[in-house]
Amino acid sequence: MADVSGLIRTLTLHHSRVFNSALNNRLSAVRTAAPVGETGATRRGLRITNRTASRTRYRATIETPTPQAAWTDEGTSEHPIDPVSAKVLRFVIPGAGVVYTTHVDHPGSKKHKGWFSDEMKQSAWTTAVRRAALSA
Repeated sequence: MADVSGLIRTLTLHHSRVFNSALNNRLSAVRTAAPVGETGATRRGLRITNRTASRTRYRATIETPTPQAAWTDEGTSEHPIDPVSAKVLRFVIPGAGVVYTTHVDHPGSKKHKGWFSDEMKQSAWTTAVRRAALSA
């Protein structure tokens, strides 16, 4: 019986290593695919959370706490921008320099569908984990 429990521990450790390796590869792929804005906060904010494991099931979540991640993935419609904690807005327009104003009518932004959604498709993730488990 001791041999069986030792084998189960060895297999569990192996599967855990395969899962962690595949998870870190997925996180790297999502970071690489993430568009970089002015601050890079979305890419830097990507992290692994809710990592759980049992003998037969491994789960984790890759998330980013920045609200602009959803705006980038889904796009935005036209909307006004007004200063909240200052009297004026300040931004840079390439070729024109620094602009100060009290109101902007933002035209919205296009969807960048796929940088996060496609990277996290379950089928791609499952295939990557299976491939890693079979090759190890």
